[in-house]
Amino acid sequence: VFATRAFRAEEAYLSIPLDIVIGDHTISKTETVGPALRDLQRHMPPNMRAQYTLGLFLLHERFVAAEKSFWKPYIDLLPTSHDSPAFYDQRELSLLEGTLMPSLARSVSHEMDGQFESVRRLVHPKHAAVWPTWALTKANWRWVTGILNSRMIWWDNGPHLVPMLDMINCRQGPRPHERRVHSTQR
Repeated sequence: VFATRAFRAEEAYLSIPLDIVIGDHTISKTETVGPALRDLQRHMPPNMRAQYTLGLFLLHERFVAAEKSFWKPYIDLLPTSHDSPAFYDQRELSLLEGTLMPSLARSVSHEMDGQFESVRRLVHPKHAAVWPTWALTKANWRWVTGILNSRMIWWDNGPHLVPMLDMINCRQGPRPHERRVHSTQR
């Protein structure tokens, strides 16, 4: 994305309608996934409820709904693989020996695998019709986790995936009470 003119400080340069933002407000309205997630949320660990909910929704939309997903155009723009050290194979990690990175990457990878096992136990067998075993795999959950860890933003105490956000460079740091991602300062 390139600007064709200068922007004033605090001027909006992008506005995204809330109905195309993936979050609780849109997930709960879906006919298949919404009811299943409401049921599952009662059994999710409170500290992981928001991430598991968004993750299961994204997994369903990419791998189950697929071509029929309302969010397909956005999902098609997401990377299909990740280049974070948590996704490196043993050969790639060995190149980083002598640093803290291999142990940190293994720790994150182990955490993702543990989350997958927790999610799989929550979902199957009761909701296997919504998340079939061919879709709810460790590899697919790791993809979802990579997307959430690199693209999820928080506002109003909940995580969101915002189409087009990846094309905008934004300042780091949460501003939980604001509905804007970036402000310009001189």
